[in-house]
Amino acid sequence: QYSKALSVDSTCLVAQLGRARGLADRCSNCSERLHAAREERLPATIQCVRLLLDEEHLRRRQFHATTTTTTLQQLRWERRICQCLHLLDDMTGLAWTGPAPANEDGCNVTASCASALGPLLEEMVPLFVGTSAVGAIESLARRCFSPPPWFEQPLNGVDAVNAPLPAYICLLLEQSQAFCTASLERYVARWRANVSATFHDVCVCAGAGKDRLTDSAREVLSQGCVRSASALVCHLSFVGYCVPLDDEHRELQRVAKAAEVLKCADNDTGESRPLLERLVAWLLIALYEVQTFPVPDLHSKSASSTASYAAMPGVASVVERLVLQPQQEATLLAMLEPLLPSQAPAVTPCRAFYDAAVYPPWHGAVAAVGTLPLPIPERLRRLFPAWHPRDSRQLLQSSNRRPRILVAGCGSGHQVAVELRTYANCDLVALDCSPQALVVAKRKLQALLPPEQLSRVRFVVGDILDLGEQGSETVVQGGFDFVVCCAVLHHLPRPDDGLRRLANVLAPGGILQLATYSSLSVATWWSVVRKWLRESSTSRHLFDATTTLETAPVCTPTPAEVRAIRKEVLARPDECEVRSTLVHFPEFFTYSGFLDLLFHPLERTYTLLELEAGPLCAASLQVIGVFFQDVNADLGARSRFRKTHGDADPRMLQLARWHVLEEADPEIFGRMHNLFLEHAPSTKQDATTQADDISERDGIEPPTKRWRAEA
Repeated sequence: QYSKALSVDSTCLVAQLGRARGLADRCSNCSERLHAAREERLPATIQCVRLLLDEEHLRRRQFHATTTTTTLQQLRWERRICQCLHLLDDMTGLAWTGPAPANEDGCNVTASCASALGPLLEEMVPLFVGTSAVGAIESLARRCFSPPPWFEQPLNGVDAVNAPLPAYICLLLEQSQAFCTASLERYVARWRANVSATFHDVCVCAGAGKDRLTDSAREVLSQGCVRSASALVCHLSFVGYCVPLDDEHRELQRVAKAAEVLKCADNDTGESRPLLERLVAWLLIALYEVQTFPVPDLHSKSASSTASYAAMPGVASVVERLVLQPQQEATLLAMLEPLLPSQAPAVTPCRAFYDAAVYPPWHGAVAAVGTLPLPIPERLRRLFPAWHPRDSRQLLQSSNRRPRILVAGCGSGHQVAVELRTYANCDLVALDCSPQALVVAKRKLQALLPPEQLSRVRFVVGDILDLGEQGSETVVQGGFDFVVCCAVLHHLPRPDDGLRRLANVLAPGGILQLATYSSLSVATWWSVVRKWLRESSTSRHLFDATTTLETAPVCTPTPAEVRAIRKEVLARPDECEVRSTLVHFPEFFTYSGFLDLLFHPLERTYTLLELEAGPLCAASLQVIGVFFQDVNADLGARSRFRKTHGDADPRMLQLARWHVLEEADPEIFGRMHNLFLEHAPSTKQDATTQADDISERDGIEPPTKRWRAEA
């Protein structure tokens, strides 16, 4: 099957991407398939991507000649791009697996493919890093920059000073999370140290009162060092300055020297210092901490001096990120709509936590694989083919007005962007208790969405536990057709009450998506990591030694403390359980993610049985579908469900049966259960009608792989 799906010409290959991806995942342990992947499949996939890139260049030239391309056409094209790049990523990962090729021909073919990936990635990054294909681009970049040890490591010869960062690497640093891995983070730390050393020499010249930079320093700066520094600043500010320092003492000394230069520049005599010197000092500080000094000449009366910094490659993007965006957020903060107009939102521990560390950090593109916006009922039928609306009023209402979606706990706006990418032609309310998170969401979505789509998003600051209180009816109105509450309920002080309130704002026939932490999954790593944190010299002061392991920390670590904790973790050998566990989580590589993962002040987990007996029962909700983010994880889990339980539950809705599978494999759901829910029947007659309806629907065959492929 695998050979049949891939042993075709490149044009046919594009049409079979989904099937090929699924099959690639299943043959990774077969040595014969591994050999075929290295010598045949990867070269064919690279050829396919090469043809697709040629088509993309042609499409862009045609787009500039005519503006007839619609949003839907663009999304369809991005879907094709996503599928093809994910296939290339899968095939590269498969070819990179295992030991070095045994024969010379195999080595030559694999080395040839590895050398072809670099130029291919360099061409793809400017085209696709700002699109929904960004996830595939990030994964491909990680494979390309961290190949197997028998290949030459491509980043070893780049020092960001004498060999400046190439333009496509700068783009990856500025607009993706490609370098958020343990292996690539080391390069970021090394590049920062190199750039700061060069900038320090410039600051020393300025501090010594010299009128001119040394020729060597000016030459280095003209070769792209400022551009490299700007990209590094963008990345380091995005991750919250959590990357450990290579040589902490020396690097902090350089920061202090740069601060002296800028303090002198505040005087009348300092104004005569060249703009380049002051800008270099400003960038040096921004490599290590949130910048408090004003950017040189941003408000200068001299138009020529202002233009001179803006013309420098990359500096304008740093000014945008560190200066203009915070100013924009401060303006938006005063314009937020409260859920309860009569009272200000309460300052809870959860709100204070997310005000200080906005989560999740994300760039301006939503990674997606083959997703096109669909009406809510159609999307649900594709996800759960045996489901159909139980309440006919849902279909009647959806035909008379635009459906309404509530994102309860929208954070920095990523979930809002996901829902807009998933569900078509809907009005959306983005609700969050953190005003700071909400203004970040609004700023990001203003930059991402077209005006017509942005006008359908309403940003509201308030607590889920205030839904249903007097004053909230102006937001709730007639209810919501779809409510999304992902990774939020387990942070509420009263989760049962929170879910009950969310269920109460559902319109007739409305659906609620709920994602909560899994107790069985979290138990596989949490106690080991928490025990280490309470004993480590870098973090034990953050806990009360007299309390139990489950007690929350007494304070939130600062960026410097997080750097120290992460440095100790990364210094441990690869086989260390704490290290191997933590580097597995993407959250480990950003400041706000690290805090959300390990230092949240209010958090709990659930087994499926606890979830069913607690919040679901309190809110009178029942399951209409169990959801998995990854299609291969979905297929594997449902196959195991059928093998374990047969046809006893063909729609796979009984949480007790899923609990049996999760006890056997705590990682079957990942870290979260993700359920789609609706109101349970309120009367005996309703229950009887629903039972007859389910029996009729269960007369068809159980969900199959074909159904999942169509979804």
